[in-house]
Amino acid sequence: MGKEIKIITSIVLIILLSGCQSNRFYKTVRTLKFEKTSKYSRLFDNDQKRIFTKLKKELKNTNHIIYLYMPDYKAMSREDRGFIFDVDNGDYFSIIFGKDNAIVEKTEYPKDSYEAFALEKYLDKKYEYLQNLYKDYVSPLGAAENTIYDINLKEKKYTQLSFYNFPFLDGKPSDW
Repeated sequence: MGKEIKIITSIVLIILLSGCQSNRFYKTVRTLKFEKTSKYSRLFDNDQKRIFTKLKKELKNTNHIIYLYMPDYKAMSREDRGFIFDVDNGDYFSIIFGKDNAIVEKTEYPKDSYEAFALEKYLDKKYEYLQNLYKDYVSPLGAAENTIYDINLKEKKYTQLSFYNFPFLDGKPSDW
């Protein structure tokens, strides 16, 4: 009887540990020492937990994501959005936050989009450029802080880059 319990316990632990990568991302995000002072910081609320739960299967075999959180999407609406790039597998996920839930969909690379533009500038290490764009392109809605969270579980590297959103039309920053 004792041997059977050990075997069953071992099997349950293996299943739990191998199938919870998305939960590891969420738990890691929850423990990071990122700035939590922004009034737009929703990375630490239940919506984020639901997002990572919805992506449980999709993020099972990845250790590195880049997550772009965009309140007041591209300074042209009051819609909050998110975008996840699975670096290990080359997958993209679009997120639209609703009042009580979030819609998460796997998507193709969003060429000529605000998300792709911000991601490309981040990957090219053009941080200052990205952080200063809001000064050149003003929106009547004002600026909201967007944040890129780069989470690499394998290398235990976690970085954050915040910048203010800017109007974006036809594949480039634009005056509104």
